Amino acid sequence: SEDVLVVGTEEFSFCALRLGKMLKQTVHNVSVQCTTQSPILPSGDKNYIINSRTHLESLYNPERTTYLYQLRHYDTAIILTDSDNPSENAVKQLTDEIDAEKIFFVKWRN
Repeated sequence: SEDVLVVGTEEFSFCALRLGKMLKQTVHNVSVQCTTQSPILPSGDKNYIINSRTHLESLYNPERTTYLYQLRHYDTAIILTDSDNPSENAVKQLTDEIDAEKIFFVKWRN
C-alpha cells in the first residue's frame, strides 16, 4: 500500500490533520506532521522518540527557522500551507528535504 505524508505548516495544522484522517479511510499508511518552531534535540538513543531533525526556513518569515522531525521515505507527500507569500527558497528547501516520489504543494486561500 502507498505510504503518504501530509505536512501542515506551523499553525496551519488542522487541515493537515483532517486530510490525514480522510486519507486513512482509503490509504492505510498515512503520517501527518507539521513544521514547528520548537527546536527539540534529537538523540542517537534508539529508545528516544526523536532521532532526526530537519532545519527549514519558515514559509511565513524567512528570518525564522522551523523544524520537521523523523522524516523518512514516502511514496507521496502533500504539503498544506496558508502562507501568503512563501519565498521560493523556503518552498524549495522544504520540498528538497522530503523524500517522496510525488510531492503536492497546496496553498490555501481564504
